[in-house]
Amino acid sequence: MNLIALGVGITLLGSLWPFGGHDAPEHSDATIADLKPRELRLKMQPGVEDGGASARAQYRTFIEVPDAPAGLKAEAMRRLADLSVRAGEMANADGESDASFYQDAIGLYEQLLAANPDYPDRDLILYQLARAHEITGDSEAALAVLDQLVQLYPDSRFVDEAQFRRGE
Repeated sequence: MNLIALGVGITLLGSLWPFGGHDAPEHSDATIADLKPRELRLKMQPGVEDGGASARAQYRTFIEVPDAPAGLKAEAMRRLADLSVRAGEMANADGESDASFYQDAIGLYEQLLAANPDYPDRDLILYQLARAHEITGDSEAALAVLDQLVQLYPDSRFVDEAQFRRGE
C-alpha cells in the first residue's frame, strides 16, 4: 500500500516539475539594453531653509515641558545639542564665526550629563562635549573631558579617537 502511494506521489511531483508544470514562459534573449526608457517623476520635499532653527526651537520647547518623561527629555537635549553643533559647523562653512552655537551645545551636554547619570550613551556625550570645547578653542577643557572619557569608558568606541586627540 505504501509503495502505491509513493508511486502516485512521485508521478504527481514529476508532472509539476519544474515549478508548476509545462506552462513555464519561454526563455527570452532580452537584456537590460532592451528596456524602454521611462520618465520618473519625483515629488520633491521642500528643504529646511532656516539651518535647523525651527527644529532646535521645537526641541527647546519640549525640554521646557515640566512633566515630560525624563528619558525623552534627555534624548531631546542630546539632539538639540547635536543640532547646535551642526548649526555652528554650517555657520563656519559659510564663513561666519559664531561660537554661540557651540557654547549652547556645551551647556546642553553638561546639563545632560549632570541630570542623567544613567544615560546610556554618556561616552558619546563626553566625546561631543570635548569636540565642542575644542572648536571653541578651550583646549584645556577638551583635554579634561577626553581624559574623563578614557578613564570612565575604556572600552568605548571613541577611546581610540580620544587617545589620538589627547596626543595632539
